[in-house]
Amino acid sequence: MNVDGIAWRSISEDGPHAVRVVDQTRLPYAFATLRLTTCDAVAQAIVSMQVRGAPLIGVTAAYGLALALQQDASDPALAAAHDLLLATRPTAVNLRWALARVRARVLPLPPAERAPAAWREAIADIARSHGGVVDDAAIKVSGGSEQPTGRGGAVGAWRDAFIGVDLNTPVSLGLIADTFETAITWDRWPEFDAVVRERVEAALQEVCGGGRLSCRFTHVYVDGPAPYYTFVAFGRQGGELAQWAEIKHAASEAVLAAGGTITHHHAVGRMHRPQYDRQRPDLFAAAFTAAKRAVDPNGLLNPGVLFDAV
Repeated sequence: MNVDGIAWRSISEDGPHAVRVVDQTRLPYAFATLRLTTCDAVAQAIVSMQVRGAPLIGVTAAYGLALALQQDASDPALAAAHDLLLATRPTAVNLRWALARVRARVLPLPPAERAPAAWREAIADIARSHGGVVDDAAIKVSGGSEQPTGRGGAVGAWRDAFIGVDLNTPVSLGLIADTFETAITWDRWPEFDAVVRERVEAALQEVCGGGRLSCRFTHVYVDGPAPYYTFVAFGRQGGELAQWAEIKHAASEAVLAAGGTITHHHAVGRMHRPQYDRQRPDLFAAAFTAAKRAVDPNGLLNPGVLFDAV
């Protein structure tokens, strides 16, 4: 990002034993950075959400492990630092992968060589895999033979346009951004897409004064595609949540009106319940309710999500 004529990265090295990150808790109303010099400081930045977004969390955690190794590169210290950083986001896939990669790279080395190896090699690889500058002509496999894959050229460029997309950063900058998914048969796809684009773009114009809507196929089947639409627009300070809800409702209604499913495979839940109730057959709801009553008579599992509590 560019602030007062200075180009800032979400994370960058700041001297031989430190990294600097943008404090995302201050955005979009103020801009501030943090200089992290210890593993504990990195862990705190992740826990406090000063660092957010799955790819950035992974890169930051990798730096945190390298910082820990500069203080103590013994096996117990490596294990302790790994566990500390992993506990900051136990379910984060990128974080777990990054920590495992650094640990696997340095563990066979003598302690004196671990910190430089973590800093120069493993972290550089992780940063490249999350959108950093890549000098190699081909995208490399993250382990094993390190031979070029089929993900270079135009195919790789298209793939990388979506892999690693992080909505947390634009939202923290005051943008309204979300993705909604559906499924439709091939014969109805062209008309469906036209209707959804027309209605969602009209909602973006009415609610935010304009915005962008994109679409991609994440899955294609014999009988039809699974289009995923993403919308982005400038929000009104203090009113972002209400604006999002209005656009989301318009998108859900457009999908339903055009004949698509209210979701693809990422579940239904409370957010899509109004449209789901109108789309699913009453017989299915009755059968599902009876099954839930049999296996969950006390209504402990997701009460009132897909149908009223029984």
